[in-house]
Amino acid sequence: MKKVRVLALAGMGLLAAFAAADFLLRDASRVVMAFYTVADGKPFIEDRVVKNPAARGLDARVRQYVEEVLLGPLSYGAAGFFPAGTVQSCIVDGETAFIGLPPQTALAGVSGAEGGYVIDSMRAVDILRKDVGRNFRRLKNIEIFIDGREAAP
Repeated sequence: MKKVRVLALAGMGLLAAFAAADFLLRDASRVVMAFYTVADGKPFIEDRVVKNPAARGLDARVRQYVEEVLLGPLSYGAAGFFPAGTVQSCIVDGETAFIGLPPQTALAGVSGAEGGYVIDSMRAVDILRKDVGRNFRRLKNIEIFIDGREAAP
């Protein structure tokens, strides 16, 4: 019985080593994203592993993170806050990020069963702002623009 246990532990150790090597060789990062759970109407936090961009600057990493958020959740039963789109611009200057989102982002939010918004577009932008700050601690200010106009803080 001890041999089986030792072999099982050795197998699990090899599996963990291969997973860690795969993670390191793919040059990926773990990020945290907030979405909305459709079933109970509560925020939902999703961990995601994303490949690091070829351009290693903070601008590229923030841009890729926001692109992932715009793609929406991967988890079943969760809804994204934003309609699909791509980031128009992303510039990091010191401790401030300037993120330009497409016009359809103004339609952000999550509708409830009764038809009203559970989370409106301003709340969705605020959640995005907090998520960027949570994942990129170096950034103190996150300025979000929708179609060239500043989204209200």
